[in-house]
Amino acid sequence: EAKETSVFPFLDMLAGKKPLAFVELDKLHKEFGSQYLLTMIFYLLRSFVQSPKNLPSFVLQKQDRQRKNFSPERIKSLYKLALETDFKIKSGLIEEKMGLTLLVQKFLS
Repeated sequence: EAKETSVFPFLDMLAGKKPLAFVELDKLHKEFGSQYLLTMIFYLLRSFVQSPKNLPSFVLQKQDRQRKNFSPERIKSLYKLALETDFKIKSGLIEEKMGLTLLVQKFLS
């Protein structure tokens, strides 16, 4: 069987502020589209605020390490930007790939 693509390495790159996230974004956008990627970015941001309780301890530890890269104000700012990006894409004010690229750039800066 073909190897199934996972979005979680991309989320780890975002959380780790790794520039390779741009390369992964391109591949994932072609396969999944912008709405799925935005949904998973929202998942990442929510997990910074409150981790789901049923996660294995190694995942919780990883999230704790990643959370240190983002202050509460930064998380709030990124969540707002993600919402605005989602709105602009759905309204046709910005092209999908451009909106996602700008959002990823903000994560990495």
